[in-house]
This record gives sequence, structure tokens and C-alpha cells, in this order.
Amino acid sequence: MPQDTDFQNALLRIDELYPAPQVMAKAVDIMQDPDMKASDLVDLLKTDASLTADIVRLSNSAYYGFAIECTNLTSAINRVGFYEVLRLLNLSISKSVLAKDLTAYGVSAQDYWTSCASVAILMESFAKANDQESNDAYTIGILHSIGRVLINQLLNDFGFTVSWDGDRDLSEWEVESVGFTSAYAGSILLKRWNFPNETCGIVLNQLKPDRVPFSPELLKALCFSKDLVKATGSSFENEDWKVDPEDPFLVSSQISITQLIEIVEEAKIELGALKENLEF
Repeated sequence: MPQDTDFQNALLRIDELYPAPQVMAKAVDIMQDPDMKASDLVDLLKTDASLTADIVRLSNSAYYGFAIECTNLTSAINRVGFYEVLRLLNLSISKSVLAKDLTAYGVSAQDYWTSCASVAILMESFAKANDQESNDAYTIGILHSIGRVLINQLLNDFGFTVSWDGDRDLSEWEVESVGFTSAYAGSILLKRWNFPNETCGIVLNQLKPDRVPFSPELLKALCFSKDLVKATGSSFENEDWKVDPEDPFLVSSQISITQLIEIVEEAKIELGALKENLEF
């Protein structure tokens, strides 16, 4: 099993490979400042050339449907709005961080990103249906399994050649292989990148939702969305999916099966558009 020094080296490697999530965390702080100005966000984002290019490109995509293209970060932010920029940041970061094959898990980059994006889209929809903060829901959804990136990096650095077979309980395999779950690893990464404690706590406790005393609805939404993606398929391709209409999350959210079907259909369309615009 990898030792503490191996773990620290893997963390450093990920910081070198993926600096963008730290920018995302700082952007969230800026957006929460009531005196925030567009220039504050521009000054932060322009420190990462890749993020800047992605935000400008995505703001010009067919997804937003503007006829005239913008050519710089300031015009892109003014065009889509401050809070939509957070969504673009999530998409850009997920493209860079999640779009890598997880060889230790036997999962391709496309399948990994698709699964995370699907959970994020559903969580955003559920948040909007309940008049909750949708940006937080989307961020948690897209990053909920980020810990797999750390475990994959750690096992690759350690020279581990056996991957998860897809049948064994995933958490048990992770604990046996590295000593902790991807939920724990994800919370470590998000804390390291200075994400809010609430986000870190939800990611940490997604396997045991009864442990979190704050934002229980976000945690319930994450757990339900993950289960729903298992039922529908990561691209919502399974048309025979079913869920219990008396599921506690649906009951507490007052979402009917008819509404849920509409949410899934809309999520399928949005996922397709995102894949096209992100060139997946």
C-alpha cells in the first residue's frame, strides 16, 4: 500500500497538472463579495490562459446562441453574466481535470467526464426546482468524484497495475488499495484548493449522507442524482429506467415522476449540447 510520502507526492503532481481548480475556488469567493466588480473577476481569470480561452470560446458557442462573437474575457463575462461564468468555469475545469483516462479504474476520459457532467446537470435542475442555489449544486455535481483522480495518480506513481474490475464494491477496493475512499480523497483535494467547507463536507460524506448536519438537501440531491445516473446510464441512454416514486428525496423535493421524466429528458439534451461545445 502507498505510504504517506507517496500520497504527498501525488498531491504535488496534481497541483502541477491541474492549477485551475484553485482559480475556481477564488472565483467563488469573489462572487460572494457584494462589492465585486467585473474587473475583479477578469483580473483573476486572466492569470490562467487556458481558462480565459475556454470561457471566451464557450461564450461564443451555439449553446448561448449569440450572433456576434466576443473576442476577450471582459466582453465574454458581460455577455453571459457573472453567475453563468461560474458554470463556464466548471465546464472548463472539468474538461481539463476530468478528461483523463482513469486507468486504475478502467474508465475512459469520456465516460468519466460524462458521468460527472450528468450528475451536475441533474443537481442543477433539482436545485432550480426547489429555488436553491444552482451554482453550488452544479459545482458539487461536477466535482463529486474528483478523488478518483488523486487515487489514480497515486496508484500510477506507485506502479500499481491491477485496476478495479467493476464488480467489486468500489469503496472497498479503494480502501484496500490506498487506505481511503475517493470521497475522502476528493475532500482533501477540494480543501487543498480552498473550496468552501460545505462543499468539502458534502463530497466527503456522500457515501454516508446521515453524517452531514448542514445543507442536507444538497447532499440528498447528490446521492439521488448519482443513483439516477446509474439507472438512466451516464448519457441518459437507457429508456427503461425506473425509480421509486416514494423515494425520500422526491417526496421532500415535491418532484413527481412526470416532472422527473421531464428533467431527465432536458438533461439529455443539455448533455449532448455540452459534449458538442466542449468537443467531446
